[in-house]
Amino acid sequence: MEANRFVIVVFSLFISVLFLSIVIYGYDRTFYLKHRIIIRKVYYWLMLLITLILFGSGNFPLDSVTQLTAFAIALVLIDLFVFQTPDIKSFMSNELKQEELEENVVQKSRTVVDLTSKLLTVNQSMSQLYGEWELDDFDYSFEKYRRNLEKYLETFCVKFGIHLYLYEIEQNENEDEFRENIKFAYRIMKDDLKFSILEIGMREAKAVRTLEKGESIEVIETTGMHVLLPYYSHLNLLVVVSTRQKIQTEASESENLTAPKEIIISGADASILLMLMNAFDLWLLSAPPTN
Repeated sequence: MEANRFVIVVFSLFISVLFLSIVIYGYDRTFYLKHRIIIRKVYYWLMLLITLILFGSGNFPLDSVTQLTAFAIALVLIDLFVFQTPDIKSFMSNELKQEELEENVVQKSRTVVDLTSKLLTVNQSMSQLYGEWELDDFDYSFEKYRRNLEKYLETFCVKFGIHLYLYEIEQNENEDEFRENIKFAYRIMKDDLKFSILEIGMREAKAVRTLEKGESIEVIETTGMHVLLPYYSHLNLLVVVSTRQKIQTEASESENLTAPKEIIISGADASILLMLMNAFDLWLLSAPPTN
């Protein structure tokens, strides 16, 4: 009876030390992390001292190899789960952060290279402003305007695997009527490209307000990435920049240009296309072709 009481007292002391370490961690995490190596040493020395005392008094409760093995494993597990958990969590957290950092660096490098290539293509396209464009019977109608605009943007879009969809927004001086025209174009676009509310990420009213303010909407789905943006100029357009091809089009003059295997588009691509579209409109205003 005295032996059992002695064992209980000794192991109660051990449990108290563990509990105290947890309390210290909860009360002052910084202090605990700073001194946890010392706490671990106290833990192991205490266990060694307890073992020696119990052996010396003949009260050690374990008398087989299996029990001693289980006891040793328990000591290590307690060390892992109580004392080394912060180290393990920190290691895993830093490892995940490192992986994310590497992915971000690679992604940013690809983005920089991609945008540089796109800007070079834009500069090459801009040089055409000082030459003569062949626009057959341009009459400023929407269909004629869209056809020639798409022809101008074709090289850029085909090279980078971008598909462009244009929807007319009728001009109206009345603000409410103009908002209804945006809504009408938005509904046509949504039905045409088979977008759902979940894919767009907002209800129709909010999407229309966003487009009315001149802001873009990014849509990411399993079949592609898309950017919706308004273009208010001589003719108002709802522009969709997409990685998804709606229908199979005929081979173009630029079919020898290959698109990247993995295509990623963002608001930057939309801004570049808007810059090209502005250049196209400026050319029309400065030197409109005659019928």
